[in-house]
Parts: sequence; C-alpha cells; structure tokens
Amino acid sequence: MKISPMLRSGWPLAIAWIAACGYVTGTTIDTSVQTSFYGTDPQLLPALVQLEAHTVHRSYLYVGGISATTTRPQVFDPVGLEGGDSLTATVSLQTAQGVELARVVVGFPIQSQWAYGLGFQAGGADASPTGPCHQPPAKVAVPGFPGDTLFLWSSAAPQGVVC
Repeated sequence: MKISPMLRSGWPLAIAWIAACGYVTGTTIDTSVQTSFYGTDPQLLPALVQLEAHTVHRSYLYVGGISATTTRPQVFDPVGLEGGDSLTATVSLQTAQGVELARVVVGFPIQSQWAYGLGFQAGGADASPTGPCHQPPAKVAVPGFPGDTLFLWSSAAPQGVVC
C-alpha cells in the first residue's frame, strides 16, 4: 500500500496536535491536590514559610504570602497527581537570613480518583479543619518563640464527596 506524501508529512503535525490536546501525555494524571496557606503569626515575621510537595513524577514549591490569614487564606491552584504515587509534603519556617527554625513532614499514598488537600500555617491558633476527611495536623513547636507552632495538615476524599 502506498501512502501519499501529503498524508505522510501530516502525521507529525497530527501527533503534536493530539498531544497538545491531552490525548497523549505520557502520564496518568487522575487526581489532584489543593494547597492553602493560613498565615504567619506577626511575631514570626519576616519569616519565610514554604511547602515543598514531591512525588516520583513531580515537585511543587508553595511560598506563603504575608497577607494570608486564617480567615483569608492564600489558595494555590490545584495540581495534578498520578494514582499509585506517594506524596511527601514538607513545610519549613526560615528566618529572613535563611536559617531554618522548624520543619514538619507528612507523607501518604495517592489513590486514583481522589481529591487531596494540604494546608500550612506558622504560629497562631491552629486553623486546621476537622471532620472525617481531615487528618490531625502534624505540628512542631517553633524554638525561641513560646506558644508558636508550625502546622501542616492534609485531607483526602474520593472525588465528588463533600466533607
């Protein structure tokens, strides 16, 4: 069978178009994680609070903004994950000079067709959500700042479930 030169030359363009439209991606993104920052206690400013999330296939860095509060959190765009991976999230609190004051780590397996959430906060009253979809917060005291704690919490539920 003879393939016309026009059809033969059109395949690379067709494959690129299909890939750009998400039909061929090389990944199986089938779930997501939503991340929010709930603020920094004023006595900890000008500290840097950041969350690093890692899977085998992806890494994300979220930097907490100084205007975020427990009543007006900084909400980041959701990012895609692959079922079967494991996610490790690390929150660190650093001075303006880059000295780490505290670090909290959580990890969990990723299931297909589930929705995940991560929240982090430095100091102040614990703003972590409660309910059947939310894990108790991982937390560590901030040395040198009595009463202040670095918080990291996670949640998970099948997609479409309201918690």
